[in-house]
Amino acid sequence: MYRVEKELIQNLTEGSKIAFTQIFDEHWEQLHNIAYNRLKSDVIADDLVQNVFTELWINRSRIEIKKSLRAYLIQCIKHKIYNHIRYQSVRQRIEFTEIIYRQFYDHHEDYYSDSEIVCSELNSIFNHEIESLPEKTKTIFRLSRLKNYSYQEIAEHCNCSTKNVEYHISKALSTLNLRLQRYNS
Repeated sequence: MYRVEKELIQNLTEGSKIAFTQIFDEHWEQLHNIAYNRLKSDVIADDLVQNVFTELWINRSRIEIKKSLRAYLIQCIKHKIYNHIRYQSVRQRIEFTEIIYRQFYDHHEDYYSDSEIVCSELNSIFNHEIESLPEKTKTIFRLSRLKNYSYQEIAEHCNCSTKNVEYHISKALSTLNLRLQRYNS
């Protein structure tokens, strides 16, 4: 790392807004291009780069840059891109579950004149399938879907990592998707 860069990082860690602005001006475009090239969306790229710089400022007193500032920021944007793609994957699974839920409802609506009966039956089936999940998966799924906890809140509540929360949500959704498909025939 060059001496000038070390001084810039030192000034940043001490709370220098001038140092932060200089870092922002020097690196924003490159980080935006990396995000845009992967995600093909200016809006999402802007958001992710903004998040990188927001976290840089918030965590400025605790950052540890071993190689170079440029390498550190590129690694940060790559993590943001990766997390965004993973979040989109989970979101698509949720949408798929909702499609199956609607298909089941639409398919069975013909057989029942009262839609409340269908909703009641479907809720019963859905709750039964949730109950059959492994205990930790069931707990995490309920916190996420029934209590609307964020992944971070669930991780704190269950004393685990957010990656572990993502794993259990993904596991629950794929299991529920498979099990609910058999009721759609």
